[in-house]
Amino acid sequence: MLNTPLKSMPKDKHHAQGLDDRMQQLRNASAGIGYYPNIENVDNTITIPESWARYTQENIARSQKERAASERLRGEIDSTLRACANEMWNQFNCVNNNFNTRIRETTDARNKLQAHLQRTLQEIFDMEKNIELLRKAIQDKEHPMKVAQTRLDERTRRINVELCNDPVMKTLQREVAEIRESVRILKERLKASELSLARLMKTKATIEHDISVKDNTIRIDSQFCMGMRKGFPMDPKVGPNIKIKLYKYILFIYYKESFM
Repeated sequence: MLNTPLKSMPKDKHHAQGLDDRMQQLRNASAGIGYYPNIENVDNTITIPESWARYTQENIARSQKERAASERLRGEIDSTLRACANEMWNQFNCVNNNFNTRIRETTDARNKLQAHLQRTLQEIFDMEKNIELLRKAIQDKEHPMKVAQTRLDERTRRINVELCNDPVMKTLQREVAEIRESVRILKERLKASELSLARLMKTKATIEHDISVKDNTIRIDSQFCMGMRKGFPMDPKVGPNIKIKLYKYILFIYYKESFM
């Protein structure tokens, strides 16, 4: 925007030229002519030819100076816009690189968790099979124990001197003790295996939860976030409408401050 004197000068000159043209065309027979007593004594002029010419030249010089300042300002605005666009572009690429790095790291962590989950599932399968074998081994000891104890019970029915603590009796007693100790050891191992299986199941649940969290993170970063960042969100050169509006606003501020 230009200051008021410079802006109104062409209008004033056009108005003055219109008056002079109309006065030049007045004739004795023209309509609208009349007497204006003492008009020749009225002097409402505010300039003389020298000040009138100087005023015009000063306004022209000021206009040239303001146009030059405006051109410099536009150049500075272009430089600022380009610098801003370059900075935004660099930051855009930096954010994308950080996203890609993070997605890659999260994917690697997810893959390691999946591999660990597979090993854990295999350990669970092996442990369940081991528990099944231990339970079967304990069950298999029942009949030998029954046989040994039944033999001992039957031998207690011998009478008189036949109730002898002979080698057979001692062997049967050792057999019962050995079977009982074997069952005790098997039960201890069964209990330890069941505790280990419970820990493996808890580990499996934890790993599955971690994998789910990693999958959710990857989906958010790769599909949602990067999906919205496939292209630069603005024209690096800045659209012409934005430039024009920005020019007008900055020029308005510039001239407002210059002529206040």
